[in-house]
Amino acid sequence: MDVREWHAEQWGAFGQVGALVVAIVAGLLVWLQVKHAAQAREDQTRPFVIVDFEFQGWEVLITIRNIGSTPATDVQIKFDKPLKSPLDLEPDELAVFARGIPMLAPGRAISIPFGQGPKFFEDDPGVPLRYEAVATYRAPGRQKPYVDPPLILDLLPYKHTLIERDDLHEIHLSLKEIRNLMKSWTSEQRIRINTITQAEVDERRRQWLEERETRRRAARGEPDPDPVDGNRSGQSRLRGWVSKASAIFQMLSRLMFRSPRSTPPM
Repeated sequence: MDVREWHAEQWGAFGQVGALVVAIVAGLLVWLQVKHAAQAREDQTRPFVIVDFEFQGWEVLITIRNIGSTPATDVQIKFDKPLKSPLDLEPDELAVFARGIPMLAPGRAISIPFGQGPKFFEDDPGVPLRYEAVATYRAPGRQKPYVDPPLILDLLPYKHTLIERDDLHEIHLSLKEIRNLMKSWTSEQRIRINTITQAEVDERRRQWLEERETRRRAARGEPDPDPVDGNRSGQSRLRGWVSKASAIFQMLSRLMFRSPRSTPPM
């Protein structure tokens, strides 16, 4: 068919078919964008449970952690082979693996002791160093469970490596710093403490207020008040307060220490 011989009806039909194809492609792209946006929103609000080895000094732990933003419910952890530990325990029989976890809150973790690091790397430890774990769990309001790809737990990369310091070491360093600081405070086995009375505090505050007022007056170009008059007025006010306090104290003393009147004999 030679397109050069097409009539208007044929070109119109071709245009309609082309418009239909463009509409289908555009609709498909919109659907993919909506689906991607919905998946992104779900990824931001879903739970996400991981299983990994963690370490506290020499201790090896199996840690189950929810790194998502919503609670994970009915958490089940399955391994590709039975767990074997140098410790005298059967990890597969623990409740966290045998019965699962009813609810794991966001940011919450459950750790299970699995053994000491050097025990795994002996000549014949008799325990595997690599496992694959599959976590299945649900989210509130979702019927279909999440089944994530297998997680690899492998101890072999940690062989011949240094361990991180644990919290006890940090506490030891902190106490050592406190001890050295207290030694700097002492002289001849006694603690040097500089004390200050409330009167000294009040006096320092008064001096600070006077200096601030002097700077303000200097900034405004005002002359300083006569210090003699200020001292006299302050002294007169102080004498007035002292006299009032003395009078009140004397009145209270007479009331408190007044001898009771004796009653006449019958």
